[in-house]
Amino acid sequence: MFKKKKDEISSILRSKKDEIKSNEVVAFLDKGIEFKGVLSFEGTIRIDGRVEGEIVSPEGTLILGDDAFINGRINVSTLISHGKLQGDAIVKNKINLLSGSTLNGNIKTPILVVEEGAFFEGQSFMSKEDKVVQSELTESDKKEFVPYGNP
Repeated sequence: MFKKKKDEISSILRSKKDEIKSNEVVAFLDKGIEFKGVLSFEGTIRIDGRVEGEIVSPEGTLILGDDAFINGRINVSTLISHGKLQGDAIVKNKINLLSGSTLNGNIKTPILVVEEGAFFEGQSFMSKEDKVVQSELTESDKKEFVPYGNP
């Protein structure tokens, strides 16, 4: 009887582990860590520290924790933010600005979700294409997409 229960639990844990692997956080920059430069990654990364520069992962997910502060440009597949972003973001699939988050910059994404209590200041470019956004701005976008903070 106990062996059967143990096997069932092991099976459930294995399936959950496989499920989690596809969304697994592959790196974590904790509070107190500062990074300057270009940060590129695959998979999912969570940042609770400070980053100055560029964050690039055309197929990756970026999670900004409560204490995260990013000063630079982001180019990722999905952005989930509890933190602060000062700069522009090109996001292929979806941006989630959760309550308490701040984004001062321009964005390009097909889906933007802004929870009550989140702050967004800048320009938003949204594509009607089926979750497909070019990783770089088109010539017509460049005419309108002035980097945030420039007159």
